[in-house]
Amino acid sequence: MAPDFVLRPSEAPMSKLKISIVQAYAKSQLFLSFAIRQERSKIRAVAAPLQLGDAEDHISGLSECEKELSRAADNRDRDRHLSNLSTVQELLKLKSDFSAIFQQRIALVMNRIDSEDRIRMLEWISNIPYGKHHNRVKEARSADTCQWLLRHHKFREWEEASSSTILWLQGSPGAGKTFLASKVIDHRQALLESSPNQEGFAFFYCDRNEEQRRKPLSILQSYVRQLSKNPECIRKQLEDLCRSARANASDLGFDNCRQQLLKSVNLYTQTTLVLDALDECEAESRKLALEVIEYLTSKSRNTLKVFISSRPDRDIRDRFLNKPNIEIEATDNDEDIKIFVGEEIAKHGNWNDMRPGLKDKIVNTLQTKSRGM
Repeated sequence: MAPDFVLRPSEAPMSKLKISIVQAYAKSQLFLSFAIRQERSKIRAVAAPLQLGDAEDHISGLSECEKELSRAADNRDRDRHLSNLSTVQELLKLKSDFSAIFQQRIALVMNRIDSEDRIRMLEWISNIPYGKHHNRVKEARSADTCQWLLRHHKFREWEEASSSTILWLQGSPGAGKTFLASKVIDHRQALLESSPNQEGFAFFYCDRNEEQRRKPLSILQSYVRQLSKNPECIRKQLEDLCRSARANASDLGFDNCRQQLLKSVNLYTQTTLVLDALDECEAESRKLALEVIEYLTSKSRNTLKVFISSRPDRDIRDRFLNKPNIEIEATDNDEDIKIFVGEEIAKHGNWNDMRPGLKDKIVNTLQTKSRGM
């Protein structure tokens, strides 16, 4: 049977305080029940991100309940001489403890809901696992290789430039362009981790064998996603853009990506974009992505540095030949090939039993025949 003060509430301050505590507890349990249902629900529509109406209703009810609890506690505190002082103090402490827990629980649950909504928003923008693609290349790259590119004078000029610029790395099939691009990515990420400045960074690996990774729009959408991590104001702009696109049953097209990327680039002190294997992007439409990149370098208020690797296909060559570029020569990879050959041949079961002279001859022959590939 429910306590008497719940069924027949008195208007006395003590009774109102008890009722307010019970009501606040009940509201908090409803909110936690809602939060648990949201947590356990794995089937949520794509349109759900950023729509927190139900959660806001719960929060509004809880906030009003807390205000009523505070008013009842204040009234009881002023009227404490009418009843047992220890009882009043116990209830007031209960009110204070509940308020603290109440705020902590709301913050915890709302942060979790907010984080989940943010992830869903990013997945809606682009679901390409760019980090996974990079890890795959990085793990396949021999340790201590590709250092020559970082020492190249044109790369250093590009990296130290104070104005927006594009550096094109060109090479024949098998010359190691993707490994070199992955080295640039690792290099830039390491610098960003040690830098106090807030800089933007994004990368993309094209692949003609995967439909999404050969579409030029996928490149831009992935850049939008990666550059939305910081600062916070970028996220708000992106939320508005995504909400508008979803309302029109659309996605982030070239125009939307161009506008959002320009806003992002202008908010960072400096931004670096890396694009590998541009030649594996659809030939008939890749110029659209290049037009956006060139638009960003010409219109951005802050420095934007773009590193692009590809084969010297005619349309790409015509576009970038007058810009800073590095053509991979056979001799550039000599040290890398020597390291790679040494690692691979050492895996042979009879390698350790061979004479040193024979080992050197085998390594030199393989290196010579490789022709830089």
